[in-house]
Amino acid sequence: MTDDLAALTARVAATHGYALARGLGFRLLSLDPAAGSARCAFEPSEAHLNAIEVLHGGVVCTMLDIAMTMAALGTSGLGSTFPTLELKASFLSAARPGPMQAEGRVRRLGRGVAFLEAELADASGRLLATASATARVLPRTRPA
Repeated sequence: MTDDLAALTARVAATHGYALARGLGFRLLSLDPAAGSARCAFEPSEAHLNAIEVLHGGVVCTMLDIAMTMAALGTSGLGSTFPTLELKASFLSAARPGPMQAEGRVRRLGRGVAFLEAELADASGRLLATASATARVLPRTRPA
């Protein structure tokens, strides 16, 4: 990893140091701005279960959304912010607490709109959920 990429990765990871991401055990594993991708680790706990003792769908969507945002932030070099306009998720398998990885990808980054995708898998590699989203591209108003 070049020094510039390492610095960008550290700055992108720091943008998601808020309580929600920390509570999900968020870590940015890799960032590839040229490919428009980011790989993230999460470790949701039993606190994130719903009434039928699987991860709540909103928690799964949050992990997917964070992964997509990481990819977009890396691709923009932190020059923009990406509020989600719409998100569609497909839940493929029941998600249980424990280590997980998500990969977010930028499919298209325009001046005003970004099209994003992500996949979430458990520690064994079993695909749990996928998502696609449309995000607004706005100039970053706070330094990262």
